[in-house]
Amino acid sequence: MRRGDVHRPAIFRIRQPRFAPIRPTRGASSRRRRVAATGGQPIPAGLEPCAPERRANAGPTPGRADELGRDDVDGEGEEGCDAGSGLLASHRDAPDQSGPCGHPRDAGAAAALRMNDAAIDRAYRDLLDRAPEEPGVYAHWRAALTTEAELRAALRNSPEYLERQARLDAAPYSLDGANPFGRPAVSFDPVALLHRHLAPDPQPVAGRLVNAFGVIVDPAYLPDLLGGREETVEGPPIPENWHADFAEFAAALRAVERARDSFAMAELGCGWGCWMAITGVAARRAGKQVRLIGVEADAGHIAFAQRCMTENGFAEGDFRLHRGVAAAQGGVALFPRQTQAGTHWGLAPVFGASEAEQRAAERSGAAEALPIIALETVIGDLERLDLLHVDIQGGEEALLTQTMELLTARVAHVCVGAHSRGIEGVLWRAFEAAGWMLEVERPALHVLRDAGARMCADGLQGWRNPRFD
Repeated sequence: MRRGDVHRPAIFRIRQPRFAPIRPTRGASSRRRRVAATGGQPIPAGLEPCAPERRANAGPTPGRADELGRDDVDGEGEEGCDAGSGLLASHRDAPDQSGPCGHPRDAGAAAALRMNDAAIDRAYRDLLDRAPEEPGVYAHWRAALTTEAELRAALRNSPEYLERQARLDAAPYSLDGANPFGRPAVSFDPVALLHRHLAPDPQPVAGRLVNAFGVIVDPAYLPDLLGGREETVEGPPIPENWHADFAEFAAALRAVERARDSFAMAELGCGWGCWMAITGVAARRAGKQVRLIGVEADAGHIAFAQRCMTENGFAEGDFRLHRGVAAAQGGVALFPRQTQAGTHWGLAPVFGASEAEQRAAERSGAAEALPIIALETVIGDLERLDLLHVDIQGGEEALLTQTMELLTARVAHVCVGAHSRGIEGVLWRAFEAAGWMLEVERPALHVLRDAGARMCADGLQGWRNPRFD
């Protein structure tokens, strides 16, 4: 998660005179034009906000970004616009007779909804995290808009709000400059463990990226993220890199260190075979025989995994790939198709579809019916699976809780990406009840928006089975 320089553009660009009365365009009192964010030109046809009667049942509808407060705001100046149209004028006609949805309202309700200084302060604090820049802003908005809802819609479409949201999305986890990826709960020294497994002298490879553990990665696996990083060698992922945080690397490599003369692992939702390759390369370098198993539903991604295994020097007998959907029990599931592998990494299966629904989905090309690969099938004849890595887009709760007896009997370590705080709690209770020890834990990370919370990083739990100590 890269953090760019913080830059806060002003929502207003004010020149003298700062604010002047808004004058309706002649013959169009209910429909004023406004100054757009694109150089003060009129908004192109088709981008105007809906007229009030067209959004009667939908509430306020945000329009395009406004850049108000220019010196020509009071009339048609050099740029041919005056301020106020669409959002700014959507409810200025007869404000005391009807509400924002066209329904009658009494005078008390109208007064509560009408624009005032407290509403302006509240909207700025909620959406821009600051106060209005000067007293003239209050007068401007009171003249331009009727309700707080209209102001919030205008602010949400302002360049400042949109750029602020983009910055938060790019660096959502910082707290006083700290990185929460650097603060997992761990029962051992994860940094020392990672350093024990770094490649001693990694060299660049033509057309490929090489990570700190010596794993060769084709940037085509994630072209939007890794494009242009060919012939590079990465440093240690502390506290994190483009792939994962150091807690997840430590949880996986912990299983390698605690394996015996051989190392066996299974990756459910293996994608391009990332954890198969990372743990397999580390185990091979430690002199252990390896047995790597992957389950992946996407056809393009399982081809990536095959390429990754081959390019990292694993023979056909070292690994096995299953194309299908991982779950507790066998069966059939629908899985979405994507036209370009590496574009979407969060696709999730649909369980319980009828045969008719399966046929319809396959005819449409939107999805295909795939076999469900049961965990018992994945483990096969192994008496000990050193690591089970699970990242299956929310399916981890059902799979792990329903197979706890099998896990406890035959799996030494589980590293799981939990896709909600609720799933984290369920898994914690289930593993503790079965006698497992939690060694690595980092909760899911969220960003908070005025529309609610949005998860931006899976939670992580690394469990050790004392039966195999």
